[in-house]
Amino acid sequence: MIKPKVLIIAEKKDIWLREYVAQNYQWDLQWYFVNYNKLGNKTAELKEIISKWKIDFVAYSRNDQIYKRINIGNITAELEVGYTSFSGIDNKYRMEQTLGCVCDFLKGQNELDFHVQEKTVEKADHGHLGTFSIIFDTEQISCCKYALARILNLLNTYGVPATFFVTNLMNDVYSNLIEIIIGQGHEIGLHGHWHEYLSNHPKKDQVESIQGMIRNFNADIHGANFIGRMDTNTISAMIANKLNYFVYASVNNYRLFAYRKQSNVPSLIHQPEGEIWAIPISVETYGLPWASVKRMVDSTLAKGTKSHFHHITILCHPFRDGNFRNIHATDKLFDYLLEKGLKPITIDQLTHSLSHDPVNYFEPNNINEIFRTKKPNIPRMSTTQDFFGFVPENAILIFKIFRRGHSVF
Repeated sequence: MIKPKVLIIAEKKDIWLREYVAQNYQWDLQWYFVNYNKLGNKTAELKEIISKWKIDFVAYSRNDQIYKRINIGNITAELEVGYTSFSGIDNKYRMEQTLGCVCDFLKGQNELDFHVQEKTVEKADHGHLGTFSIIFDTEQISCCKYALARILNLLNTYGVPATFFVTNLMNDVYSNLIEIIIGQGHEIGLHGHWHEYLSNHPKKDQVESIQGMIRNFNADIHGANFIGRMDTNTISAMIANKLNYFVYASVNNYRLFAYRKQSNVPSLIHQPEGEIWAIPISVETYGLPWASVKRMVDSTLAKGTKSHFHHITILCHPFRDGNFRNIHATDKLFDYLLEKGLKPITIDQLTHSLSHDPVNYFEPNNINEIFRTKKPNIPRMSTTQDFFGFVPENAILIFKIFRRGHSVF
């Protein structure tokens, strides 16, 4: 058996992790120790290492949720390689959490052992003013080991079904992960073998790769999230594997003086091989303050009123939205959406509710538009959310300018 090649990018202070390499059963490991404050200056060197050793994916010892909160998004995008992290997610317990993730990663085929509370609400149905879908991208080990139980408990409290886009790597590390998520009434979707880039690979290779992802899960798979890591060949490859949908970023986030007014309307894309729904993601939490997320939701709902399509899709991450610092904001998000009279549905349920009437759902004139995840447009102030005055995003924008941080999908 050929072992996948993994480059562990570790903070110099995490050298103690090497003591546990003897427990490694399934990975071909290379180590790279660096001061994480200088990680952004090591791109060229890391690219050379990745090319020389034919690295399949990198594993970070830290993420942007603990300790100094160094953002790994920028360098991950530049390296264009798959990734995961065995970082802890809660500052107070970061050392023991990181150790737990490292041991599980090196051993593989572990079983998650936690209790999920019974559903408080069997089926949330607080109104018929529209619908919403919650997405959880699950690509970090701590997502599964420490955050998943908290997220599942919260979803059960509100009776909200969610869509989990999971990397096959997580399924390899935790053999009962898929069974747990599906058993709780949620949907599983594709997120890559190890969050790798499908773009720039031949269509044939992408078809085979996606086929392997589906086979590894051994479950009914209807959609995928390859945001920032796909191209037009990926669309054809998904259709060839009979997927019904994929999601893309069309986020109503904050720009200078206003919130972007992106479309929340799904698009039916036609190809010679068949057709597939492109589902826009309108809100990303990314650990933002609740006030910011709330206004993104309100801006999207206002846009939905104009488009006459009353649905909102929200992207979350367990390692962010399930840590102790942000879990209360996640709680508020679910409560707020239900208070608005929106009904929770999975993305698969959404696609089954869509009409194929071209009057209601259009095919993009240029498919490449869906690959442009960051648009520089400055929106016109047109909703009550725009006229709030000072908003937390202004402070966050200033912080990002100094930190030069970027989101990682």
